Amino acid sequence: MSADTADRFTLDRFQIEAIEAIDAGQSVVVAAPTGSGKTVVAEHAVARALAQGRRAFYTTPIKALSNQKYGDLLRRHGPGRVGLLTGDNAIDGDAPIVVMTTEVLRNMIYAGRPLDDLAYIVLDEVHYLQDAYRGPVWEEVIIHAPRHVHLVCLSATVSNADELVSWISTVRGPTATVIEHERPVELVNHYLVADRLDPALLLLPTLVGGRPNPDGDRLDAGELRRPRHERSQRGRTRKRYSTPRRLEVVDRLV
Repeated sequence: MSADTADRFTLDRFQIEAIEAIDAGQSVVVAAPTGSGKTVVAEHAVARALAQGRRAFYTTPIKALSNQKYGDLLRRHGPGRVGLLTGDNAIDGDAPIVVMTTEVLRNMIYAGRPLDDLAYIVLDEVHYLQDAYRGPVWEEVIIHAPRHVHLVCLSATVSNADELVSWISTVRGPTATVIEHERPVELVNHYLVADRLDPALLLLPTLVGGRPNPDGDRLDAGELRRPRHERSQRGRTRKRYSTPRRLEVVDRLV
């Protein structure tokens, strides 16, 4: 593992297993919850490519994620070492680290662009393989990427990791499965309710004491009363609840 990674924090079990697989010359599929640290595995592959004087491609399914990852890697490795290729941007495409959408990489492979110095391809959000419309792009990259390139596949939601690894092993060679079920970052679910008598959306926890929030039933019956500090001056019961509009939800979250 890279000294920089090891010095900053203690790696979790699944991160160590994935890094060891990369160091052993295997491709790897990492299935772990959001916020668990899958990116550390990708960063190790990138650092390993740089140490070997080779290149690494980091792919994401959408431009916004590519832009975000480009910014992260740029801050880490500095200008001139990180590029970005999307439908909107082309920055330092010959840099040793290049972030791109998966379609850009697919097109690059089909165009026959020389990739002899490429060591790793990170396929972030690899569960897009099961998307009816875009899934074939991921399949084509996995099948047609140069044989010497190793894959680092990351996902928080892939449910058939073993099947995926079995297929990748068939088309690309030894591939490790690394699965983590523990979620280090607690998810707290809420729901928003619109009241046509009040412009302010009501934010309610989904669970109370580990059980469904009883206010949900009261909402269905139109009997829910807001806390005193959220009532109108008349303090009347608010009825006619509905699902908020998307823009209202965005405004409330902001």
